[in-house]
Amino acid sequence: MTINLLLCLLPFFFGFSFQQTPHADLADTYVTISDGAVMETLLTSVKCLPSGATTSCICNIISSAPPFSPFDVWRSKTGTQTEFEVHYVGQRGHYFVNYTVASTYRLEVVCSENNVDSSPVFLEVDVWPNHHPVVTNWPSDVAVVGRGQPTGTLVYSVVATDVENEPLTYSMTQFPPDNYLRITSSGGIELAVHSSSVAVDRVVCKVDVSDVSNTVSLTVFVDFSNRNHQPIINNLPKNVSIFENTTGGFLLTALDVIDPDNDPVTTDCHVVYPAAENYKFYFDIRSREIKVSQLPRAQSLFDFDDGVRQYVIHCVASDGYLTSAVGVVIIDIENVHEPPIFSHDVYYCTLDESWAKMSHCDPGINVTAPDSRRGVTYAFKSSASRLESFFWFNVTTGHVTFATDYDVDEGVRPVAANLTIIATDDIGMTSEAKIEISIRDVNDNTCKFRNNSLLTQFNSSTPLGVIDVLHADDKDLTSPNNDVVYETSAGDTSYLRIMPDGGVLYSQAVSPSHEEQIFYLTVRCVDGGHFPRSSTAVFAAHFLPVPDSLWDNPVFLAVFSVLMAIVSLCLLFLFYKCCLRSKAPGEPLPKTPAARCAAPKNLTVCPTTRLLTQRKQKKKRIWRFLSKKNYQQTKTTRTSPGPNPTGKKLEPPLNRRNLPHLSRQAEMTMKTPTDVRQCYYSRHRNMSVH
Repeated sequence: MTINLLLCLLPFFFGFSFQQTPHADLADTYVTISDGAVMETLLTSVKCLPSGATTSCICNIISSAPPFSPFDVWRSKTGTQTEFEVHYVGQRGHYFVNYTVASTYRLEVVCSENNVDSSPVFLEVDVWPNHHPVVTNWPSDVAVVGRGQPTGTLVYSVVATDVENEPLTYSMTQFPPDNYLRITSSGGIELAVHSSSVAVDRVVCKVDVSDVSNTVSLTVFVDFSNRNHQPIINNLPKNVSIFENTTGGFLLTALDVIDPDNDPVTTDCHVVYPAAENYKFYFDIRSREIKVSQLPRAQSLFDFDDGVRQYVIHCVASDGYLTSAVGVVIIDIENVHEPPIFSHDVYYCTLDESWAKMSHCDPGINVTAPDSRRGVTYAFKSSASRLESFFWFNVTTGHVTFATDYDVDEGVRPVAANLTIIATDDIGMTSEAKIEISIRDVNDNTCKFRNNSLLTQFNSSTPLGVIDVLHADDKDLTSPNNDVVYETSAGDTSYLRIMPDGGVLYSQAVSPSHEEQIFYLTVRCVDGGHFPRSSTAVFAAHFLPVPDSLWDNPVFLAVFSVLMAIVSLCLLFLFYKCCLRSKAPGEPLPKTPAARCAAPKNLTVCPTTRLLTQRKQKKKRIWRFLSKKNYQQTKTTRTSPGPNPTGKKLEPPLNRRNLPHLSRQAEMTMKTPTDVRQCYYSRHRNMSVH
């Protein structure tokens, strides 16, 4: 076992015994850097030579003189894992090289492998002072530009170099400061506009060329030969006066425009004061005339008394590149007498119903009377009868109010009024405007209970639920002022409760021991106005005993029994009488009318299924039929002279003496009237004519 342990530890001891240290190899031991060098400038490379085949070497700067140097070492991005580079980090290291501060740095570089450091190597960095850029043709030069050169044309190139090969930047200022020229990042001066847009003969450019820390200036004179010239407006500035009632189309002035280079020219004019009223004037491009605009409906454009008494118009001419100097046209407005003018045609106002001069509204009535010295008077008029007498206009405050007490409840007064307000100045000129007044309903009425809804009755048999409804009236015109809710403010609420809609809720059964007791509730009705109004009343509910049933009353039962017995006897008697008039059981009914007339007592059929009224109606119909027949026979008898010339016997006329027997027969047969006639003739064949 001891031998095995020694065999396991043997490689460990031998590994430490034969391990070698890494080696750091600098490509340069001496480098230079310029004062103001750019960040991350490469100085030299470091190579780590490991003792074995591993690639875990790391190289660093472990010290510098002076300390806190702006240098660092990191692994090369293009080499192997054992190659490193020394860089000037500048701002990343929060320090900069400066020749006046430190001219030489001594850096100590060490490489490490598996926590084993190599022998240090040293790198010396010398800082040189930075040189100024070198500019050709310094300190000044001249460039010439011809006419018609487009934007971006190269005018001049600034040539500059730097000893340290540091990047150069270019900036430029010019006079006059109209930005005719610009400079590129490579030092080229070019046109920022078309050369025809340049209005001066020479532009002076000052160009600054800078490296990291130094700047050199160069002056370049750019001359423009045969340049373009501005158009000219000859007849401006100008003053024009017009009256305030001037109509559209009036000519104010015509412009006289020339161009020194005979180039085509366009002209434009617009109002600059007040700019919002530019629409009042029109400029004709072809004729170059300024006119008063024509508005639809012949609207008035000018008003001497509204504060705008002068308009300023600016005009410019352009050849496409250069514009002329601004020409000014000043237009003065002259006064013309006119009637008062309302600011609007229609005004709106809302009042609350109230006593006289309590509710006010401001419709915003604004009237200008430029020619009135003693002010304006106002009056209302209306197409409705005397409606204007209810309202009053306060000239001092400009408010509309009620002239009398005004109430819209129950339709006493209208809720809207369309009036005409008339303004009259001191010389009698008038103008009118409409004013629409809306009157709002206010909560000025208190709800009142109806007396007939404050008392109810109930008993033990009354089911639980709503047993009655309270009613309260509110005379306010509109909702929510006339919306009423109900509530219980006091009283015995163990059994009864008032619902918000006025329903009397029977919520718990009352014991029969409380019979004849009256339950009182103090109820209150509240309307829905902004400032709710309420009234109180006392509701009474009388708890009555349950009335006895009639069937439990012995007297009622006795009387009812006697009446039922009498009715039964009457029915039996009627049934008996009907049966006596019916035919014998089993006897057939005669088939022919003659046979039925021979035995009239056996022809009746029991009419027990018919009502007495039906029998009377049948008798009346039979009487009418027989009466008609009797009239015909009587007429024939009276017109016959003496004995019957034909030798035939005539049937006697019908009358009430022989009708009952016949009516019984007709009622029993009741088939057709022919049966009655045959029966009558068979029984009276041997009777003489009356």
